[in-house]
Amino acid sequence: MSDDGRMTGFEETYSALRADYVERLRDNEAHIRSAAEKTLNSPVDREDLAKMQSLSHGLAGSGATFGFPEVTNAGRRTELLAEKLSKSLKDDELLLGDPLTEYQSALNELADACEKAQTLAALPDSDLVLTEKPAPATLDGKKRINILVVDDDRSLTALVSLKLTQRNFGVMTAHNGTEALMAARERQPDLIILDINMPGPSGHDVLRSLKQDSELAKIPVLMLTASAKQHDVVGALHSGAMDYIVKPIDINDLVTRVEKLRRTLSRTILVADNDQLILSLLHHKFMRHGLNVILADNGVAALAEAQKNIPDLILLDLRMPGMDGFGVLEGLKARDDTRNIPVIILSASKDEDDIRAAKNAGATDYVSKPFVADKLLSRCMKALNKE
Repeated sequence: MSDDGRMTGFEETYSALRADYVERLRDNEAHIRSAAEKTLNSPVDREDLAKMQSLSHGLAGSGATFGFPEVTNAGRRTELLAEKLSKSLKDDELLLGDPLTEYQSALNELADACEKAQTLAALPDSDLVLTEKPAPATLDGKKRINILVVDDDRSLTALVSLKLTQRNFGVMTAHNGTEALMAARERQPDLIILDINMPGPSGHDVLRSLKQDSELAKIPVLMLTASAKQHDVVGALHSGAMDYIVKPIDINDLVTRVEKLRRTLSRTILVADNDQLILSLLHHKFMRHGLNVILADNGVAALAEAQKNIPDLILLDLRMPGMDGFGVLEGLKARDDTRNIPVIILSASKDEDDIRAAKNAGATDYVSKPFVADKLLSRCMKALNKE
């Protein structure tokens, strides 16, 4: 939340996606309860188990991401059980006896978890866990970078301007919030270094105005704060700042931060996942941090996009319709122009065999769902910076 209690851009998007997820939980709960009731009167075969394995896999992968860890835990247990029972049946064999009772229990547990999540979501002022510090955004080193330095201390802006100019950055300055917004709109800088405490509109006010403007929202902002108090730091990061520096400034540290940003802006990430909520969440998160994003909801589309656009990084779900993640990895490794693209697997599976197989197939990293968006962003930025 911002200082005046309003949601920031990411929180608004997260809240809307969470509401969509809860709405989907209603349908999932009804389907699961219907499946549980069906087991009392009708036989369960491998096809029934496969359908429930797929449904519970999706619930396991995104439950805790949207604040419902019990859905994730129950979903994962149901997924693993359905998979185990399916493997134990012969082609035309039906599920009977104790295994059927165990399956019924798992279905009821998963349906109850979905129902409880809906109840929790309906409570007023439910907290969103959005406290992870975002990784820094990035700047494109292929062109001269123009930086707007905003501080009411003219000596400080002069010092910072001098140091950045020596490093071949273009520099413009502003000394209050009103000047900062005017300069940002007129000059469209590549990066803004913004003091929090200024007369008139504060740095927080300026940052909120920037993030509410569609043309300025993608400009990375590095905040300057006079203290490391949690209120200032968390407020700046949640309002959309990429990083912060505590005064008094170490000028060399400031330049190092800016240089780091320069190295990685305008990178492209391909996100491949058949869960539309996950695609929407990550699209907003990555775009807001200065990254170009390509989306694919199946393996065939993912491989085609990778060959067409040659992204700098791929986030790849293992289990997708048409072609799974292993098929995509095989296709990437078969071509000279795609075989060296770093690939981070994003999967609800925590099976050691899957992790080992993904690494052996050429994956750079493996992130298990459910994930925290900021932590995932940090892993992606680490992979990009290595490249």
